[in-house]
Amino acid sequence: MMTVVWLFAMVVAVAWIILPFAMFGIKPLLRELIAQTKETNVLLKERNANK
Repeated sequence: MMTVVWLFAMVVAVAWIILPFAMFGIKPLLRELIAQTKETNVLLKERNANK
């Protein structure tokens, strides 16, 4: 049982160390996704205005 707890603690520790770097890596992708969503919203508004 102690081995399982130790392994779980090690996995959590590694995830705790890696997570901030993953978040910084995702940030530019999220910005691009937001920009594309805004562009899509503008195009949809233009399309609905022409109907």
